[in-house]
Amino acid sequence: MGLASGYPVGAMLTGKLVECKLCNTWEAERLVSFSNTADPLFMVGAVAVGMFKDVRLGRIIALAHYISTLILGLIMRFYGRDKETTPVTSASEKRKSTILKAINELLRARKQDNRPFGQLLGDCIKDSINSMLLILGFIVLFSVIIRIVTVAGLINMINPLIKFVLHILGFSHSLAPAILSGFFEITIGAQLASVAAAPLIQRVIIVSSIIAWSGLSVHFQVISMVSNTNI
Repeated sequence: MGLASGYPVGAMLTGKLVECKLCNTWEAERLVSFSNTADPLFMVGAVAVGMFKDVRLGRIIALAHYISTLILGLIMRFYGRDKETTPVTSASEKRKSTILKAINELLRARKQDNRPFGQLLGDCIKDSINSMLLILGFIVLFSVIIRIVTVAGLINMINPLIKFVLHILGFSHSLAPAILSGFFEITIGAQLASVAAAPLIQRVIIVSSIIAWSGLSVHFQVISMVSNTNI
């Protein structure tokens, strides 16, 4: 779901797993570290097509993002290995295929929930609308913060440091505003990087870095999604 739907769905669903006691805090911290990803619609549609006007870049950006995500997931296996784990299923369940186990869990959860279909549908739509409003609210909030920081002159104070680092790495100085904005909000940072006066490969690298970092806006979205847990 995180791979398909993007930020912050992976974190939201991980928080719900903990609330339902389907996994513990340690397992959830491992899970949320690599299940909260950018979605292909954003990387291919918004960034590659909308900003760079080149659909081919979408495959490059998405592959880099998802391969690094899987590597991070493997690395996080070593986090909290000595902690308790959620009890595994019975021996008879282990022998079943993944699809059969998923169907059995679906039926069990549906029976346990016991809400009528109409209420389920309504609750689903309400949760979706609330989540969208939350995400939009954070985007607007951090857009305002970026503007305040710019008007206050703080950007001009940090710019020389960013340009110095870019110079060492051999990158164009024109990418500095994109990095600073991307630190706060992913979409604004990616947009500025796409129109910077820099070689294409440098712009794509910076956009990939901004997507990987995801911006403080997404970080705070995640915090709000897991606020009812100990993650």
